[in-house]
Amino acid sequence: MSDVDTSAGANDVLVSFRGVQKSYDGEALIVKDLNLDIRKGEFLTLLGPSGSGKTT
Repeated sequence: MSDVDTSAGANDVLVSFRGVQKSYDGEALIVKDLNLDIRKGEFLTLLGPSGSGKTT
């Protein structure tokens, strides 16, 4: 795996999530207080079994 380019402009945040929460039926808290920055040049992959809510 290669390193992410840290030169000028490469650290620009393209997508930012702050305080994200997800629950089902208002009861089962699945994600709590997610904070995530995706910067230029980074890749993000979501993995999980079929039906686990990856596209929700």
